[in-house]
Amino acid sequence: MCELINDRYPDAELTTDDFTEWNFEVEGTGRGIEELINEVLVEEPSCIRGMEPQERAVALTQELRDAGVTVQIVTHRPPETHERTKEWLETHGVQYSEFVEDVPRDKSRVSGDILIDDHHRNVADMVDAGETGVLVLQLYNQHEIPDRSGFRVPSEKMQKDVDELVQSDEQWAGIREIVLEEAGVWTPELSARAV
Repeated sequence: MCELINDRYPDAELTTDDFTEWNFEVEGTGRGIEELINEVLVEEPSCIRGMEPQERAVALTQELRDAGVTVQIVTHRPPETHERTKEWLETHGVQYSEFVEDVPRDKSRVSGDILIDDHHRNVADMVDAGETGVLVLQLYNQHEIPDRSGFRVPSEKMQKDVDELVQSDEQWAGIREIVLEEAGVWTPELSARAV
């Protein structure tokens, strides 16, 4: 993503180290990172097609579907990218029940009991609505974990060793445990199964 933005805006000199929060103005562009990411997602089809899947997330969607859980894809990606996103999901074997096309800014307004998301505000909205929100840790949200009841993170260790957990098996194992427990489908058999 950084490379694609830098190709368009050479003065940006954006690196992954710059992603310490979700909303920031990218130097040399006069624009916010969310706006630039959306621009690239819409105008560069290879951006979505070239994304690598999180294998444990893919396995978790399959496990949830096998257990009879409704899995919705609820994204704030621009509508122009939805077909490419669906193609990507199919290509990588991501199992889901519904792709929600019209997502309100407050994702908690979409019917559901559990939200797994990488944006702390979306998770906080879900918790505020009385449901379960699970934060997928990324470099840009590590400082945004609210201290509030119901806001779930996949590991107690996560608060201390963020960089190690971002792409780790431990993070997805923790997310799996939370979601299966909250969905009421946790059993010893499921617990013993590797994701």
